[in-house]
Amino acid sequence: MRAPPTAHRGLRIRPYRSTDQAFVEQLAGEAFAEFSQRPGAHTLSMLRTGSTLIAERDGRPVGFSVTDFRGEGPAHLVAIAVDYQERGLGVGSALLAAEQARARRRGSPALELCTADGNLEAIDLFRRRGFKILRRVPHYYARGQTACVLRHDLG
Repeated sequence: MRAPPTAHRGLRIRPYRSTDQAFVEQLAGEAFAEFSQRPGAHTLSMLRTGSTLIAERDGRPVGFSVTDFRGEGPAHLVAIAVDYQERGLGVGSALLAAEQARARRRGSPALELCTADGNLEAIDLFRRRGFKILRRVPHYYARGQTACVLRHDLG
C-alpha cells in the first residue's frame, strides 16, 4: 500500500528523550504483547544498551526504533513500533531509513533484525527497504513464535 502524498507532512525523527519513556512503554505493550509476557518492561530494558529514535508527527510521538551498535559487526535493530493509527503513513519507513543511515555513518557493514515470520506487514516493509531473509529460527519468541532473521548490507 502506497502512503498518501501528505503522509510525511509534520513527521520528524529525533533522538529519544527521557520524557518519551511512558510513550515507548505503552506502545511496546500494544505492539509486542503477542511476543512477550512483559513487552513494555522488556523494551525499556533494551533502551539501556540501544540507541533510540522517536518519530513524531506535529510534536506528538507516533513511533520508535531501538538499535544496538555494539562491536564492529552489523548493527541490530532490536525494536521498531508504530502507533496503530499511523501505520501505512510512512512512519515505519522513515524510522527504518533513519536507522539505516545511522548504521552507515557508524561504519556498520549491515543492519540486522528479527521479526515474527507471521508479521507479514513488517516483513514487507523490511524487504521494500532492501532487507533479505537470512533464516528462520523456530520458537524464538517467549510465546513460541518463529522469527525471521533479516539483513540489509550497507556497503
